[in-house]
Amino acid sequence: MSRIQPCSWRKVQALVFGAFFYFILAASISDFQLVNTSLKPEDLRMIEWVNSNLEENKTFLLSTGREFSMSDPMQEWFPALTKQHSVTTLQGLEWTLNELFFLWYEELVAFQHCADVNCVTGWSGKNKINYDYLLVTIPTRDDESDLADSLRSLAISAKASPSYTVVYESENVLIFEFHR
Repeated sequence: MSRIQPCSWRKVQALVFGAFFYFILAASISDFQLVNTSLKPEDLRMIEWVNSNLEENKTFLLSTGREFSMSDPMQEWFPALTKQHSVTTLQGLEWTLNELFFLWYEELVAFQHCADVNCVTGWSGKNKINYDYLLVTIPTRDDESDLADSLRSLAISAKASPSYTVVYESENVLIFEFHR
């Protein structure tokens, strides 16, 4: 029977410590991602309002300021929890759009950068999209990113436009009805 050499024992200890550290780090990152891909209580209140006040099967544009909508909880959960159609939700389209998937993804990224209703009108016209409602999330005050600025600007532009009427307003989201 051979004995483990001291040098080998140190390697085993280092390997065990490294694996332990890696798993702790991976679990922390996963937990952080889960927290940031969950709906917040204020989002759930808005969804409850939509369910109580709007007819089903209306078409929405969701301007959330998140370029990668596959990790955006609002994009992912809004259609499922409200029985509304979201044109800007990418989940599931990877199966139906096939080779057009990435082209549509690029269009959705462009939409998230819309900073006024003229951009939304141009985007929806270019993509032949008819919609009933525009949902705009309002970023926190400490968010100084370009996308946050676009969201704030879009909210101001839609409020000032005669083509849009605010039907729901909270600290973190506005829903506008679009009048063609």
